[in-house]
Amino acid sequence: MFVIHGENDEVFPLEVIENSINQSNINGSNIELQVAKGLGHDIETIESYIPFIKEAVNSIQENIWK
Repeated sequence: MFVIHGENDEVFPLEVIENSINQSNINGSNIELQVAKGLGHDIETIESYIPFIKEAVNSIQENIWK
């Protein structure tokens, strides 16, 4: 699983997400977290996530769908 999460998310704090992902990975999951620096949870920043989504798609194409 690949998770993109805003560094300044005020609804789901980054620390909580990081802890959840780390615990899940300890228990056998394979989750990669990419932190979207400076971004939050509000709808006004949604377009700012596009570069992170494009990077995730490229990573999936190169590393999973070879």
